[in-house]
Amino acid sequence: MPPMRFCEPGGSVAVAIVGRVAGSLGSTSRMRICRFTLFLAVGVLTGCVPLPFPHTSERFPAMQGHVVDATTAQPIPSAIVAVHDHPNTTAKTDKTGAFRLSKCRNYHYGLMPGICATSWPEGSDWYWVLDVSHPAYDPCQIDAGKVIIPSHDDKPYRLRDIRLSPKAR
Repeated sequence: MPPMRFCEPGGSVAVAIVGRVAGSLGSTSRMRICRFTLFLAVGVLTGCVPLPFPHTSERFPAMQGHVVDATTAQPIPSAIVAVHDHPNTTAKTDKTGAFRLSKCRNYHYGLMPGICATSWPEGSDWYWVLDVSHPAYDPCQIDAGKVIIPSHDDKPYRLRDIRLSPKAR
């Protein structure tokens, strides 16, 4: 039976146990097992071991609001509200000027807990900037974070009225 230690003296107990199992293998195989065990031990000690834990995180929250005429405060039907830099994420206002943007999520296959905590693959957060347009009105861009109506209930976030100015004739 080979000696318990095959790595440097002072090696971990896990390395010694793996050494006993790998004792009959060639030196290249032993070195690979030693490196893998060391990698695993460092990962366990720092908490940076990837776990297969599928989950989601929020990329963009659900939002709802109304688009109105800036001069008359009348609702504007058929206005387009889009997430800036993501023009395929849009909502069209109904006859009351109301719109609703659905939340978007990041999908992750795993999680790395500990001091280097992260999800894999990492997701992205979208800025809360909205582009609002209608053919008869000047387009505008708003920071949705600045027009949220404070509330204590859960999402979707309610936004103050978005006012569009009619185009000059």
